[in-house]
Order: sequence, then structure tokens, then C-alpha cells
Amino acid sequence: MTPQNLTISSPINGDCLRACIASLLDMPIKKVPNFVANGRGNNGKWFNHPKRGLNMFLWNHGYEYFGYSPAIEAIRDHTGIDGYFIGIVDSVNFKGSTHAVIFKGLELAHDPSLLKSFKGNGKQAKGYYLIRKREVINAG
Repeated sequence: MTPQNLTISSPINGDCLRACIASLLDMPIKKVPNFVANGRGNNGKWFNHPKRGLNMFLWNHGYEYFGYSPAIEAIRDHTGIDGYFIGIVDSVNFKGSTHAVIFKGLELAHDPSLLKSFKGNGKQAKGYYLIRKREVINAG
């Protein structure tokens, strides 16, 4: 996991999720689309869009999204990416908004915010994005 900081601080079109994906996949943030901004208000197209969605991006880079789970269930039942998970927490900078951070188990590993950082732990997360390295199946 290579920590990347967000480039857009906003309660509507911020790119904290983008920064977390870039961090987990060890990529520069510029190589990761701002999924939420690309599909905001489009009934989940930020996730499912066939070209610009999070699901396709992960798949194309050898990973897969397989759900959203409470923190305790996630760390009990899944390994994440080398033990890292993206957690969704209440934003400390924008009241009434949420924010994506990275936990290793229940411990905060990285907050991509350049403003005030989240100081809690995984028990405060509303849930974890479950992402794992995709198993490649040889057809030969």
C-alpha cells in the first residue's frame, strides 16, 4: 500500500475514494478515475459504468470488488488487500458527509485528506469496501 492523498476536498465531488483505490493498488492518483464525480446522480453508474466505473477499473487491474460489509465482519471473514480495507467514516471536515480512509484491520492506516484527519478506528466505520486480488484462471 502506497499512500496517496486526495486532490479534491469537497463534500460532493471529493476524490477520497479515488485516493484510497490508488493507495491500495500502489498507483499514482492521476492514473485512477474519479469514479464518484464521473457518475454522481446516475444511480450507481460511478460503480457499474462499463468503461469508467470502479468495478471495471478494479477488474482491469487484477482486482475485484465483492461487497460492502460492517468492519467486524470484514476483518473476520476477509483478508482485503494485504490486510487493508477501505472504510467509510463520517467526515470530520464536512458535516453530514462521508469520507473514505484505509484501515489495516481496525487500525487506521491512511487518511488521504489534506485537511483535518480522521482519528478513529475501524469500529467507527459505517462499513468496509471488500476488494481482493482477482484469481486468474487459465483456460488451457
